[in-house]
Amino acid sequence: MNPSRYAGLFLPILLIFCLAMPVTGNTAQRLGAKKHHVLLLNSYAKGYAWTDNVVRGVEDTLGTRQDVVLKVDYMDTKVNNTEFYYRLLKMLFAVKYSGKNLDVIISSDDDALKFLMQYRDTLFPGVPVVFCGANNFTPAKVKGFSNFTGVNEQADFATTLALMFKLHPKTRTVYVINDQMTTAGLLKKEFMEAAGVYQEFIDFPMIDNIDMAGLVQKVSRLPQDSLVFYLSFFKDNTGASFTPMEVIPLLAKASPVPIYGTVDYMLGLGIVGGMLKSSYYQGEIAGKLALEVLAGTPVSDIPVVLKSPNQYMFDYTQLVVRGISPRDLPQGSIIINEPETFYYKYKRLIWTITAVVLGLIGFIVILLFNIKKRIRAQKGLQTIINATSSIVDYNSLENFRQELATQLTQLLPVSRDMLLFNHGEPEDDQVDIRFPSPASNVDESLFKEMPETAAQIILDALKQEKCTIQRKSGVAFFKSRHLPGNLILLKGKRGMDDLDRDLLEIFASNLAMSIDNIEKHKIEKSLETARQIQMSMLPKHFSSFSEKNQVDLHAFLAAAKEVGGDLYDFFNVDEDHLCFVVGDVSDKGVPAALFMAMAKSLIRSAAENNTHPDQIIAKANNGLSRDNEQSMFVTVFLGIFKRSTRELAYTSAGHNPPYIVSPTGTVTQVKPTPGLVLGGFEGMPYTSETLTLEPGDGLFVYSDGITEAMNRNQEQYGEARLEAALARMPDSSAQALNAHVLDDLNAFVDGASQSDDITMLFVRV
Repeated sequence: MNPSRYAGLFLPILLIFCLAMPVTGNTAQRLGAKKHHVLLLNSYAKGYAWTDNVVRGVEDTLGTRQDVVLKVDYMDTKVNNTEFYYRLLKMLFAVKYSGKNLDVIISSDDDALKFLMQYRDTLFPGVPVVFCGANNFTPAKVKGFSNFTGVNEQADFATTLALMFKLHPKTRTVYVINDQMTTAGLLKKEFMEAAGVYQEFIDFPMIDNIDMAGLVQKVSRLPQDSLVFYLSFFKDNTGASFTPMEVIPLLAKASPVPIYGTVDYMLGLGIVGGMLKSSYYQGEIAGKLALEVLAGTPVSDIPVVLKSPNQYMFDYTQLVVRGISPRDLPQGSIIINEPETFYYKYKRLIWTITAVVLGLIGFIVILLFNIKKRIRAQKGLQTIINATSSIVDYNSLENFRQELATQLTQLLPVSRDMLLFNHGEPEDDQVDIRFPSPASNVDESLFKEMPETAAQIILDALKQEKCTIQRKSGVAFFKSRHLPGNLILLKGKRGMDDLDRDLLEIFASNLAMSIDNIEKHKIEKSLETARQIQMSMLPKHFSSFSEKNQVDLHAFLAAAKEVGGDLYDFFNVDEDHLCFVVGDVSDKGVPAALFMAMAKSLIRSAAENNTHPDQIIAKANNGLSRDNEQSMFVTVFLGIFKRSTRELAYTSAGHNPPYIVSPTGTVTQVKPTPGLVLGGFEGMPYTSETLTLEPGDGLFVYSDGITEAMNRNQEQYGEARLEAALARMPDSSAQALNAHVLDDLNAFVDGASQSDDITMLFVRV
């Protein structure tokens, strides 16, 4: 037959029909706005599931752009795929798109790509082409063609087979359903290459020369140790044509074993699923590539996406029918037809709410525990305050022993059997710790019977120069030498905790300061007691601490009144972590000193085996905020230095930003995320930040009593003068640098009265 005889007859009818068809697209245009025109040319007809999904993927990508006009056209090559038909389409498109200025053409599937490779330069000269659905694409396919890019389409049989055998380990046979069309032959070859690694122990018989009725009957009789893999079945051996929407439901209904497939449009028809070629993602990626072209990127700079955008996809209905648990599927799998029960639909929300409720219950339990500790702390502090006056009025060692036993048994769960010692104040260059001497003959005799573990606890207290608690034993360490017994060995009635240790330390400090106040007779007893509470709680062992931890540390505090509200502290959290604290209480005098003591103790307690500054600050804030009837607060900067990595973690609770002083003279202000002051509100969040200190760097932390100090002209010292003072002695010792800052400050104020506490801590690492 000569096709040219019928061209004159068919062409006018075809042109009228196609020109009358509406062209879909986002045609809403704004006056005066520049529009980009994109043509999506599909190989197949509208209504074909694969094609419809490609169109949807492109439309979802381009549809949000008001400057893009998308036109969708269909070649319908599954009906006619001859060269004559291609020439007719060429003539049709030449008329249909005459005078249309296209910016990009997107082709869907191989026939549209083949058509554009043959006629693009004639119909659409120079227009860039973005293809998708190009089966098993290789760069050689478009060699010699300019302005072509796109995304590859390739089945991942190997991944699906591996998943099948993982889900069905007893499988011995996989029946492969296929037809005898040209495309089916290519699919068969590609599938058998992937199945080759399994053929020693699994059979892969082909069912490809059979009619539809025979196919359904054969599938219905498959053994339980087999599976079905659906490749393609568009025609049976009688020549009858079928679509997947017709074939797969029949097979799924008849088959006693699971059926797996290759393409996403098969999902929901009866296959379980697998690593499926996704027509939607093909269209989505093609749309994104088209946007790159429209943005001005040269096509030559846009490589072809060779990795096919396949996706694990499954049908929940088939998973249930075939007894496959969704938990056994690969993470990130897409599952369709999931049930709409309330639990299944909101399972994640339900579990989230459950976790939150359980977390709140845990928080309430912790809160109740902390409230109980808070009450204990308050009662203990009151006991300490009341105990001082009775103990300091002793008239003999025995009277002192009895009064001390009475007060300590009220404060702590300890017995009245106490062993008293006297220690001397250690010298700076003293290396060995001297064991204290018993306070009396009674203590001497008891000392000879003392267990070795008790001796070690006493040595630890002397080494640390503070009170120590270890389970049912403890040591009250008094820094004062005016007591008849300034180191007391205690026997607990039960295990003692951190709060007991803190209360004991406050008790020892308070009592020692009270005795010193009486001995010195310098100021009124209550003020001196409060000042000693503050000062004795501040560590002074700079040399031993620096030597032990291979740092150079020095701190200084000068109260504006007899007692002040500033504080500093430094201690080892563990062998590798050092903690540095500087704080400033909102008030002055005795209340501020007590509040400062409470803050320091709570911070120390919270830092026990804890290297997270934000957690320490948050815990201390909760303790200070409860029952804070005076509405006092304290600003705090807390840093934890990890010696092994030189990393400084820090948190600021409304405190002045510190400085990093390098040995070269560079002074850099650290700007932490500001947090709320301690004692304001419970449950406030705090932020922990980190920086790394170079060898020789120093951290300078201070209170606002330095920068806000005024001279006689009411001028403030300010940050600029402080930075200049730090820069003048960048490589000096910590003590020398602090002394220089203090001298510079005193020279500036020129005798003006001190209005606020002055605190500074410098540590060089």
